[in-house]
Amino acid sequence: MVGIARLWRVVLVGLSLLVTFIVAAPAEAASSISCSPATGGVLVGTVVSCSFSGTGFLFWSAPGFQASVSGNSATFTATRSSGPGSITGYWAVPGLGAQSQSFQYTFLRYGCGPAPNGGTICVDPPPVLQPPTASCTPTGGTIRLGSTVTCSFVGAGLMFWSAPGFTPMSSGSANPTFTAAHAGQWSITAHWSVPGLGAQAATFSYQLTP
Repeated sequence: MVGIARLWRVVLVGLSLLVTFIVAAPAEAASSISCSPATGGVLVGTVVSCSFSGTGFLFWSAPGFQASVSGNSATFTATRSSGPGSITGYWAVPGLGAQSQSFQYTFLRYGCGPAPNGGTICVDPPPVLQPPTASCTPTGGTIRLGSTVTCSFVGAGLMFWSAPGFTPMSSGSANPTFTAAHAGQWSITAHWSVPGLGAQAATFSYQLTP
């Protein structure tokens, strides 16, 4: 009986030590990912820095970004100018399988966003250009020979003015003056070009009389 009692004491002491070891053993920290900036709008060229803490890392997924990976850390450079985007890191946990964490972004063409080296960068939209305009005074009608018509072109892309029946018959000036020279039905036309639209024209018609 004494031997059995001693055996039980040894077993109880062993169990006590085992429980103490389990309770005292530090718990393994959960794996996680951090990104900076963590969300928001990003301009083309904006760099997002991410890092993974823990074990079992697998890979990164970042549509719309150009990735540069170094171990468990990576930088992602935005390459799109519109629409949604995300950066996702994947890792595996024994007994739980694949895990992931995502960070959501919006790609911006214009506006402000984080600069690659800190601070903020802003991209302004291009100025709204007014369409070219051509005008003449008088704008048309009957005029006598020797009368003058003063014209003006405002904007970019002017090629030339054509003015049969007038002197001069053509001009490359933005602000020409034409003198009625020959009786009949004649016109003054401004010719210009607009990128993406091609040749444009505006015509002013006159009846030239002696």
